[in-house]
Amino acid sequence: MKRITLIILAAVAVALVGSLNLQAQSPGMRIAFVNSQQAIDAHPAGQSAREVERRGVAEINEIQESLDAIMERARSGATITPEEQEAFQTGQIALESTAQRYSEEVAEAAEPAVEAVDSALKQVASEQGYTIVFDLQVAQQSGLIVYAEDGLDITDLVVERIQ
Repeated sequence: MKRITLIILAAVAVALVGSLNLQAQSPGMRIAFVNSQQAIDAHPAGQSAREVERRGVAEINEIQESLDAIMERARSGATITPEEQEAFQTGQIALESTAQRYSEEVAEAAEPAVEAVDSALKQVASEQGYTIVFDLQVAQQSGLIVYAEDGLDITDLVVERIQ
């Protein structure tokens, strides 16, 4: 009986010490969320990057459609001519190089917006006393955050700062 009492007391003591540790850390930590893509899109360079991205998607879709047409002919049992085989191989190379080129162009076009958002985010977080800022979309998609109170989104403050 004495042994069970000691185990229970030890468990209670560990729980108390653990809760004191959590309570001691809470007051200094402030967490916020930002929708960084929304903030980037609000910047003029972000809008330019979106336009480059739209052009890239259109061009890539056009190439993909021509590849799909050849693949559909092959699936239907039609004989693929050497010219079609060459066009398919050329199209695959064009698809990869076009996707790479547009990826680089979008990143380059968005760079000023990304830098402006990063700077504004750091300023807002510092001024508001936030110690951790999560990207809202990443947190939602990854399941990293399972619960958050309303009112922790600072996107509007960051957007105001970059405009």
